[in-house]
Amino acid sequence: MLSHKKLNLSLFICLCVNLTISHGMESGQSFQGLTGLINVPNAEIAHHGEVQIHYSDQIFHQREYSHNNNLVTSIGILPNLEVGGRIAWFKTQSNCYSDGCRLRDLSANIKYQLPFIPKDWLSIAFGQHDLGGAASHFETRFVSTSKIFNNIRLTLGWGQSLSSGNKERLEGIFSGLEYQPAPWINLMLEDDGQSRSVGTRLSTPSHYLPLGARANVQFVLQRQGPINENKRFFSIGLRLPLGKKHIQHDYKYNNNNSPYETPSTSTELDKKKHVQIKSELKSHPALQGHTKHTEYLYKLFKTLKNAGLEGVKIGTHPITTNNLNNQEIALIISLENTTFDHNDLDAINFVIQKIKSNAERPFTDISIVLKNENLAVQKFHFLLPEQSLKNSGPTRIYSSYDTTISPRTSWLYSDKTLSRYKPRITLSPALSNGIATEFGVFDYSLALEANTTISLWKGARINMAYTQALSQSDDFLKGKVFYDARQLSAFKNYGIQQAFKLNERFYNNLFLGLSHYDYYTVNNESTYLTALGKHKFTLNTGHYKSKYETNVSKHSLLASYRYYLPEQAISTTLTAGKFWDEDQGFRLDFKFWFEDKAVTLFYKNTDNQFIGMGLSIPLTPEKAFDKPWGQLKGKKQWQYALQTQIANTTNNVSFKSAGIPKPTDSIENIYFNHDRLSPLYTRHNQHRLRRE
Repeated sequence: MLSHKKLNLSLFICLCVNLTISHGMESGQSFQGLTGLINVPNAEIAHHGEVQIHYSDQIFHQREYSHNNNLVTSIGILPNLEVGGRIAWFKTQSNCYSDGCRLRDLSANIKYQLPFIPKDWLSIAFGQHDLGGAASHFETRFVSTSKIFNNIRLTLGWGQSLSSGNKERLEGIFSGLEYQPAPWINLMLEDDGQSRSVGTRLSTPSHYLPLGARANVQFVLQRQGPINENKRFFSIGLRLPLGKKHIQHDYKYNNNNSPYETPSTSTELDKKKHVQIKSELKSHPALQGHTKHTEYLYKLFKTLKNAGLEGVKIGTHPITTNNLNNQEIALIISLENTTFDHNDLDAINFVIQKIKSNAERPFTDISIVLKNENLAVQKFHFLLPEQSLKNSGPTRIYSSYDTTISPRTSWLYSDKTLSRYKPRITLSPALSNGIATEFGVFDYSLALEANTTISLWKGARINMAYTQALSQSDDFLKGKVFYDARQLSAFKNYGIQQAFKLNERFYNNLFLGLSHYDYYTVNNESTYLTALGKHKFTLNTGHYKSKYETNVSKHSLLASYRYYLPEQAISTTLTAGKFWDEDQGFRLDFKFWFEDKAVTLFYKNTDNQFIGMGLSIPLTPEKAFDKPWGQLKGKKQWQYALQTQIANTTNNVSFKSAGIPKPTDSIENIYFNHDRLSPLYTRHNQHRLRRE
């Protein structure tokens, strides 16, 4: 048996050996939840935009490794940042107060890899298990250094255990060695400060499973330590990318405050294309007399209508030029997207592709005005080269909150059958749950929510949301601890909303009706956006009167500021004031977008302090099921979130802490594509507008 000191010394000596360097080694989750070996964290990070989850039968509790349940997850939230959580338990549904449960815990993990260090040198990362937990069982800090030699990764680190029941594991120096003879197998040897372990990880090959997923199994083949030697453990796991990696662009941005960028701000190459397009426009036969393009426009109009787009209007207007003898004609399209259900940019892309693919197109200067509930919210503008040019796609697509349409526009075709009074039904699960509480590992109350909206007039809609309870665990039954937080079979919300545009970037939305099952509600939301959409300010006020109890009412008053960082697709929102339960304080939300999925990290500080993580995904097809009598679809952004209390000696369950009582359909969701409709978002998601 190798002694503790001898193993650390041997690994340190190997670390100094000068071998050929390689970067092809795979990394995986450790049993403790962050990227690493068996129980030791290395200095690697989960791939950006990738979620890892695995279940194992190992827990380190009361200074020894035991056979019990351990479910961990981690996400590469940024290129150098990994976050995740752990649910650890012995008994699944026992009551800790009356029956005992030994250990049942929900905790958070974090790990950061230092940037700017060349990969052919080494990697350094630091992090913590059980971050700030109120009842800490795994709280451990660490710093780890790793270096790759060919297909060998050596790790040397230092840890500090902050939990009395976790002493000796990652206490002081730890070390590890990984050998990868093939991309699908890792052999691991480690010393975690308490014991020495040998294990292996087997993974499915890349592209073997759908959706880019990779499955793996991991085994502890041998363990040597002071207590219960030779215990063997296993884990099974899955790695899944949330979406395509965020695409970086080398666009040159203007530094002025203009909300609308013209082609003059583009690169020199785009300027040359612009001049070429203008030159060809002047001699285009379709512009002589303006008669030959009418058939083309009619075909385009019918194509857009048949695709399910509503309120379609197509027109032209002259473009002022320096040459009075040659007046150019621009194409303008106005429409409302009620069909493409993942992202409004998909509707704009559809229009662009239909224009581009038509060999008869006589226009190159094109604008598209997007409306929601008949309010114009964004204008897209681009120059499209003629089919004779090698590149038939747009040179650059710009957008602006300024939706002004030239008064010289002649509307040639207009959809007179905009579907007002057409019911649109959105189906989604509604879930209340308690995770790793003193009453059970997973308690739940599940319902099906049907949300029906009917558009009335400009900016106005009726909304009705009904939930039908489907199933629940015992702790949500009458007389049990979670009864008041159960899902009901009743109308959750109903009422009327009216939105106004005070100017191009200032919106107001008023809701009158019933909310939260029991409260007659008056809620007003006002939102102001800066020119490019980087900053957003929102004021939310509400008055709620109980439907059943006399003289029972509550008030909410919240102010929020949102900052959008397009380079990393991150939105940071600070909200402060009086929340739904009249708890006062603030919350901070960081939202990370991966295509149409998002991960939210949040911190709440009102009556208590919580940290948590949520995952938002589209639970709907890319195109809604649409018929003349109505529309059926799923929820564009359905969110599931977990939170754990911090900075307290207890970890009481809370379902409503720092709740934001937004209108049933907020400005952010209905008018701004879940906060993804801005000039900055368009600028950094050009690929979304060029899909064939």
